Amino acid sequence: MKLSLLPKRKKIILFDNQTCQSLKKLFKKNSYFILHCRKEKVYPLFAIFSLFEKFILKQKVPLNVLYYKNLINFIKPIACCTNQDSLRVFYEIQDYCSYTSFFAFQQGLKDLLTEKHNQIKGNYFCLNENYQRYLNKNHKNASFFCTGSLSANLTKIKKPSHNKIAYISNINHYSLDQIIYKKINYGQYILPSNYCNLQILKQVAEELNTTLVIISRSWREINKLEKNKLLEAEKKYFFNILGKKIKIETKNSYLTSQKYKLIISDNSSLGYELFGLGHKVFFMHLQSYFLLKKCSRFNWPAKNKSFGPFWANEFNFVKIKKLIKKLWFMRNKKWLNINNQYKKIVSVYDKNAKNLKDTMQKIRPNLKPYLR
Repeated sequence: MKLSLLPKRKKIILFDNQTCQSLKKLFKKNSYFILHCRKEKVYPLFAIFSLFEKFILKQKVPLNVLYYKNLINFIKPIACCTNQDSLRVFYEIQDYCSYTSFFAFQQGLKDLLTEKHNQIKGNYFCLNENYQRYLNKNHKNASFFCTGSLSANLTKIKKPSHNKIAYISNINHYSLDQIIYKKINYGQYILPSNYCNLQILKQVAEELNTTLVIISRSWREINKLEKNKLLEAEKKYFFNILGKKIKIETKNSYLTSQKYKLIISDNSSLGYELFGLGHKVFFMHLQSYFLLKKCSRFNWPAKNKSFGPFWANEFNFVKIKKLIKKLWFMRNKKWLNINNQYKKIVSVYDKNAKNLKDTMQKIRPNLKPYLR
């Protein structure tokens, strides 16, 4: 933890250092200030004043809300933006910062649809039209716009160069009270969905005489220790399932995953984003089948069939293999027709975030000089 006296006064605040990489590409270099939200950097004067408000003035507001409210009102930015859309405090502080416009960008697939995040406020940019409709219906204190993934929109599209299958890692820590397939000694748990997905892909790769590659989640970690810890966990995890060592891509997943002919997504927002970029993606959303989680179905909250040309919501070993092989051999022209047909309801593509920037300028016209 680093202690600092006063924050820099800039026109833009990027809320949360861990997830602001794409936001840095959206704004000019010297126009923004990064507000750390994971205790990497703390401002003692503001912390003390917030404690005074909370315990001496008896303000009935959470301490973290008071702290960030005081920091933002001191800086007086015209905009405060976050890519970490599940931070509840980001929405709570908006009642106390009237000078500033707030912008949130959808990062995950379902964080904001859970009950604990039912107080969305400000301006929110959605991945697809399904989320926009759902959020408009259930959240009355915010404005929702469909502009796709900010990270994907600012990523250069590349043509696949490797005839291999890439599986997007979704390794995570699962609590003991969830359905567990098998406990592993390093604290990770293999769910039935992950096990079945990888067994299918292992067989498909062998039958197609190609290679299965893993796209690691570790590249997002800023902390080197956490990055290495997650990578080691992934290596053990996939070795336990597949019974052999497998190549794991550890660099920027937006760039590395584009190299591969076919990408397999298991409830990953990256899969949606790559679909928006036009790549061949097959969605194996078997968590919804094994854990009875409706929100894990492909393209939820929309109601889709159990199987489609590029997705599976139920476990059927033979049928899923057949669909993956069909997609593997599908001509690019036919795939692009399918991709364009579904793009608006899966992941919109807004090249260089042009529509997003135009929308932000309409909401806050004085933002224009600070956008790239």
